[in-house]
Order: sequence, then C-alpha cells, then structure tokens
Amino acid sequence: MKIDDWQKQFSALDLLRRLIQHHLSFLSTAPSFNLHSIVTETLKLVESLRSNVSKNALITITEMAQAFKRQLDAESEAIITKLIKKGYDTNTFISEEVKKALISIAQNCSDTKIIPIFASMNNQKAASAKVNICLCLETIIQKSENKVTQLRDFDKVVMMLGNYMIDGAVEVRNVGKRAMSTLVKYLYNRGEIDKILLRGFNEANYNKIISIIDKDLAQTKNALIITSSQGLLLFYSIHFLVGAKTKPIIKVTKNKSFCEEEKAENDPDLSTNNNISNTQQIPQPMPSPLRTKKFVLTKDPVDFENLTNLFIQAENHGKFSCYL
Repeated sequence: MKIDDWQKQFSALDLLRRLIQHHLSFLSTAPSFNLHSIVTETLKLVESLRSNVSKNALITITEMAQAFKRQLDAESEAIITKLIKKGYDTNTFISEEVKKALISIAQNCSDTKIIPIFASMNNQKAASAKVNICLCLETIIQKSENKVTQLRDFDKVVMMLGNYMIDGAVEVRNVGKRAMSTLVKYLYNRGEIDKILLRGFNEANYNKIISIIDKDLAQTKNALIITSSQGLLLFYSIHFLVGAKTKPIIKVTKNKSFCEEEKAENDPDLSTNNNISNTQQIPQPMPSPLRTKKFVLTKDPVDFENLTNLFIQAENHGKFSCYL
C-alpha cells in the first residue's frame, strides 16, 4: 500500500480484505505480519482524495475490527481520531462508511479503552462528530445490556448523553434522546443516572434533561403498538360486531391437515380415495398481512381496556376465527 498509484492501492486493500476474511489464522501467524503497520497504512488511505480508495479503506477498517476485535485496542485511539475527523466529509458515500467503521470499533474493542477516548472528544463542535460519538455510545450500551452500570466510565457516558440531549443541533438531540432511552431501558433503578446528572449539570439543564426523559418514558408506556396481524384481527372483530355477514376465512378440516386438503384439491385420485367427507364450506383465502408495518396509537391506555374482550368475542364466535 506504500505506492502512489491509486488503482494498486485499491487492489492492495482488496487483497488485505480477502486475507482477513478467508485466511485470518495464516495472516496472524505470518512472521512478517505487523498489525500496527497495517493499520497505519490503511488509515493513510482513508484520507485518499480518491473516494473509491477512501471508502475501501473504511470498509477494511470495519472488517479488521470484526476480525481482530480486542487486538485493535492498542490502535483504537488512532483509528477513532481519524474516523471522527473523516466524518466531517459531507459526501454521504463516505460518511455512511465512517459510521459503520466507528460502530464496528465500538462493538468489538474494549469498553474500558474506547469510552475514555470518546470522552476526551466531548468538546467537538461539529454536529457530525457528536452524532457519530453518540452512536458509538449507544452501541456500547446495547452491547452491555443490563450490565451497563458496571462500566468503569458509566458516569462519563451519562454526562455525555445528557449534553447531547440539550445540544443546539436537532440531529444531535435526536440521537442523544434515543441513546438515553436505550440506557434507561436497561437500568433497574433510574435514580442512578439522576444522581449523576444532578451532580454534573446546573439546575436548569438538569430539569430540562429529566423532563425529556420523563416525557419519552410516558410516551413509551402509553403507546399501544398494533402489528399488522393484530390490525387484521381488529378489522374482522369490528366487522363482526357491527353486524356484517362474514364468510368463513379459516379452513377447518376433520382428520386432515391443511397440506392434505391442498393435495386432495390438486390431485383427483387423492380426493376420491379418501373416504373422509368434508362437509364444510370451501373458504375464501385468508389475506396475508403485511408483517413489516406497524400502527402506533399514542392514546391513554384506558381507551383500550375493552380491546382484549373485543378480540376474544371475535375469536370464539362460530362464524369465523382469527389468529394473531
């Protein structure tokens, strides 16, 4: 990679990526292998004026973090510093790869090593740098889950997220709120972060942060999330209760599985040889719900007290059945 021809630089990065993905054990045990040297040269290519070379170098850093994991702890400060700086790039082609590389570092390197590095960058002015740092902190929180309070620098994480929640940039505030919401989700006692925030912020900022946390928690508790399949059930329930005549939509067979029924319909021999008569009505095909969509109703939970009874009435009625 110590060459000026950008095409050869790109090919060298591709070769390194193939070695990492398919021959990692061979690469690690090679006498001439020097991780520090490889990282240094790759970071130089991150600054390449050729966007294709720069992107390939960023992808290489991502894959190196996934492969070498904590072996990159010694190089993490140089990598994070370079990536945060590269995140200033307004080209989405590059900035998205910077985020992926930083998140990969946060997922695979030691928390005790990288959290102080991010904390030392807390004075960054650029919104892109703050967003990237906050994304890394959220990744660390998700990785730690219920053991998040056992992090050695837990108080620094809380303080940084608190600052991002009241930042002047909207994108920073949004990412900060999401990260803090993730943190609160894994806490057994929210009083732990309240004490840290009270100790680190003045009264006005403390009250502002706490009000945001309380508001987000209230919205989460009062939100009734209905998935597409549940929405389908609700539709048929209301359709029945208003008195509409509904045809059966679920095939109910006696001594036959659904697959056997389909075979019998498609193969006349199977249908004639089977002595079991099916006297039930041939139903219409049940519409397949869109599983990727959700409907969120943010109303008072009291408004939905009778929703369960509504589902039960629809399920137990003799004309049709509904499934979640």
